[in-house]
Amino acid sequence: MVVWHNIDSITHRVVLNDGTLDTGNLNPGASSQPMAINTGGGPYHCSIHPSMVGTIVPATTASPSLYSVR
Repeated sequence: MVVWHNIDSITHRVVLNDGTLDTGNLNPGASSQPMAINTGGGPYHCSIHPSMVGTIVPATTASPSLYSVR
């Protein structure tokens, strides 16, 4: 599970490159709902700002991880 929190001053939208996760638009200060990552992670990008990229690395804990989008 993963939860995204936008700590930036502009809207972002996190999408796994394989299309299995899409947060929808996250306005400044907003958080996504907890989302299951069925593929075990992988590369992602902001669909609004395609140069913003990263990789989700699976954790060994059962609680949701909190990722900040900036």
